[in-house]
Amino acid sequence: MKKSLFTALLLCALTAQAQQQAVVTFEDAPLAEDGTLKGVSYNEAGYVFDNYYTNDGWEYNSGYTVSDNTDRNTAGAINQYSVDARGGADGSKKFAIYNPCFYGPCYIHRTDGTAFRPVEVALALTTYTAISIEDGDAYAKKFGEDDYYTVRFTGFDENGEELLSVEYNLVYYPFMWMPWAKADLSELGEVHKIMVSFESSDTGDWGMNTPAYVAIDNFTAVASINEGVENIAAENKRESTIYNLQGIAVDDMSASGIYVVNGQKVVKK
Repeated sequence: MKKSLFTALLLCALTAQAQQQAVVTFEDAPLAEDGTLKGVSYNEAGYVFDNYYTNDGWEYNSGYTVSDNTDRNTAGAINQYSVDARGGADGSKKFAIYNPCFYGPCYIHRTDGTAFRPVEVALALTTYTAISIEDGDAYAKKFGEDDYYTVRFTGFDENGEELLSVEYNLVYYPFMWMPWAKADLSELGEVHKIMVSFESSDTGDWGMNTPAYVAIDNFTAVASINEGVENIAAENKRESTIYNLQGIAVDDMSASGIYVVNGQKVVKK
């Protein structure tokens, strides 16, 4: 009986887990007049996209910034929150711009800190990075033969230990970039958080010269199956609780009387 109950609950949990796939589209983000959401970590569908912001006379914003900016002509950091596309992925309006946090890592993680399995994400160049790659700027060179710009996704466990990484070559000269391209993240497996980093063929004494920015949209992930197993255990424990006829849970049936166990009446003499 208990085995059958557990199996049924397991099947229900697996079905529920399959339905827990979430797609973060950023479409519900409240934007300021400049078309951005800065200074706050973004939360949608149970996932958090970290942001780090300070303004002590000099504004510094990093991590994930939700935006709807599509200026494809203005060069430089003044235009760092524009995507080099007509809008978000699949014809949407909003997306997020990521650049690394200066004072520490910014992650993608669950609001409750539990594990999840990333599936895929849509990627695009920002205008700032695209124009720098195409024309060069005061710090970075114009791309030529064999130059590349890579976005890396690294998973971490609950202890902050690094797990696997997957890479996507967003630009590999002479092949130009797509406005939005899907990156498969499923190889990361189960993680507790994800960090994005960059690699470019244009590096110097102080690191990468190419502007380290990427636009992301439609981040897709599935909550860990462990949540379903925990729910099964909790349900199984609840079903196995022993009650007396007054409906009060008791530890055992040591005293004579009538009890209810798993919905069945049991008489203890």
